[in-house]
Amino acid sequence: MNLCLKIFLFVFSVIAITPSFAQESTKIDPNALENVRHAAEAAGSHAVVILQDDEVIADWYFGHQQQPIELMSVLKSLVSLGIGNLLFTGEIESLDQPVHEFYPEWKQGRKQQITLRHLLSHTSCLQNTQNAGQEIYPAPNAIQLALAAELVCDPGSEFSYNNKAVNLLAGIIHVASGQRMDQFFVEDFFRVMDITRYQWHFDQSGNPHAMAGLRLQARDLAKFGQLVLNRGQWDGHKLVDPEYLNEMLSQSQPHVQGVGLLWWMFKDRGEPVAFFGDGYLGQTLMIIPDHNLIAVRQVARSDEYDPETDGFTDFKSRVVELVKD
Repeated sequence: MNLCLKIFLFVFSVIAITPSFAQESTKIDPNALENVRHAAEAAGSHAVVILQDDEVIADWYFGHQQQPIELMSVLKSLVSLGIGNLLFTGEIESLDQPVHEFYPEWKQGRKQQITLRHLLSHTSCLQNTQNAGQEIYPAPNAIQLALAAELVCDPGSEFSYNNKAVNLLAGIIHVASGQRMDQFFVEDFFRVMDITRYQWHFDQSGNPHAMAGLRLQARDLAKFGQLVLNRGQWDGHKLVDPEYLNEMLSQSQPHVQGVGLLWWMFKDRGEPVAFFGDGYLGQTLMIIPDHNLIAVRQVARSDEYDPETDGFTDFKSRVVELVKD
């Protein structure tokens, strides 16, 4: 293959996988926005925030106080940005760096094949029980629980949503940065982004979970969507390299479509039009790059929550409808 053809194919592949970030946004239909409000309220939402072109177009709390609310698994998407920050600063070498370079006890058997990319793409093949309440929350040390887990397949050979493996990222951030993950986020993100109200969950050994366990206000969660739309920049500070964001929002493995690096894709006619973090109870952080739009939905834990009636499973599709031509 000649050099010119190689260059063409490389450029084409980058264009094909890179999310576009539009300069002009489709104006939102106020009637469609009102429909979202009614549906969000009926579904038991505690907060919905929608921004477009840096302008707040929805800031609804449905009679509830503004408060930090548990992000559930949306935290995974923020942890991915944390890894991107450490790649930018050079404290992590690459996504394909073996985990055993952070935890030498894994430099043996098949575990020495596991990389950061495997943890971020749910392809580590670590044994995992889907219900975190059965294994992870009772465990005194979530990081040691992950390190001790057996392998159920060859790393990279299967996709399996894995809370246990994701929690190991909290330990890797600690080893790489020299700061516990919660402290790292405060220093490298929260202070820069003017986030002052937050609360972390810790295991019995003092480790923050990476799978879930951070409480933020809706407007502060939306800032992370804005950080992505700003290509990793915040108020003149470069926090995440755009090249990492491209990988984060691209197909991460061949087994299950629509999965980035701890981010998910919303597809329309087979093409990704939006990207989101998703969590139990309907927690959502969603961005639509082509329309410079961010949407957040939060539900506070409630004994009355019924996933069959309160799940608002079409929130994402309704948000996409806001900017359809």
